Amino acid sequence: MDFEDLVSWTSWNSDPVQMLIERVAEWLFRPLPSTPKSRVPSLIGLTVDQARRVVELAGLRMRILRPDSGADLPGHTVVAQKPAAGRHVRSGTTVRVRVT
Repeated sequence: MDFEDLVSWTSWNSDPVQMLIERVAEWLFRPLPSTPKSRVPSLIGLTVDQARRVVELAGLRMRILRPDSGADLPGHTVVAQKPAAGRHVRSGTTVRVRVT
C-alpha cells in the first residue's frame, strides 16, 4: 500500500491505526516460501564414488561412517544409509552411509 492508498482509505474509514494493524498482521502471517525438498536416493550396493555422484545430483551431501580409516576408498560398497531411500528431506541434508 502506498501513500495515496492510505490517504484515500483514511478518507473513507475513520481508523487508520486499525488499517495499519491489519496490514502488519497480513505481513506477519503471510505464507512463507516452501523449502526445497529432495528425495533421498537408494545408495545400497553402490560404490562410494557412485553414491557420492548420485547424492550430489539429488542436491544432498554424503558423510561416510567408517569403522576404519580406509573405508572411503572408491572400491568400497555402501551397505547402509540414513535417512532411508525414498524419504523427502531438505535440500543440502547430509546422508550418512556405512561402507564395507
